[in-house]
Amino acid sequence: MIISKVEIAKQQLESAIKAFHAGDKLAAITLAGASEEILGKLCEKAGKNNAIVSIKSMISLTNKDLCEKELVELFNNARNNLKHIMDEAIDPVEILEIDPQLMLWRAMLNWMTLGRPSSELINNFQEWLSKHPLSID
Repeated sequence: MIISKVEIAKQQLESAIKAFHAGDKLAAITLAGASEEILGKLCEKAGKNNAIVSIKSMISLTNKDLCEKELVELFNNARNNLKHIMDEAIDPVEILEIDPQLMLWRAMLNWMTLGRPSSELINNFQEWLSKHPLSID
């Protein structure tokens, strides 16, 4: 099989959306995280801001106490805890209710930044997100 990175990221994103709606939050984070990473690198190669850069600039305007490295670690905490043994002292790990939604949102933001055509599944999830805004409670 020969497949482009864009197609890999699209399939991962669509599978993450399906996993999310099926209630498999861990698979949704992992798949959306993989998609977000590929798409983010493609944004960089295209000279466009990826989701992390866009979010960092918004947060840095409101919180000068967080350094860039801390922000990136915070953004990637859930995904990294699901795919790496980061610190054996931290077991079990905490996955927040917002984590799958946030990772999906980041992957979709990169997808849109690249100007890729959306599938029906991606469009439907964008609509779902607009009705269920991200909220940290």
